[in-house]
Amino acid sequence: MVLINIRSEPLIQLYKILLNAPGVYGALFSGAGFRGCCVAFVDAEKAEEAT
Repeated sequence: MVLINIRSEPLIQLYKILLNAPGVYGALFSGAGFRGCCVAFVDAEKAEEAT
């Protein structure tokens, strides 16, 4: 859930892809309203598959 306007369509698409990637525990937006970034928490052994 995003409560402030830090999202853009490319970030939303990236977020959805990351959530379905193998080894990804979760993802979130950050960025204080400047279009932000997306951060993902990934199992180190599956990092190559998630990219």
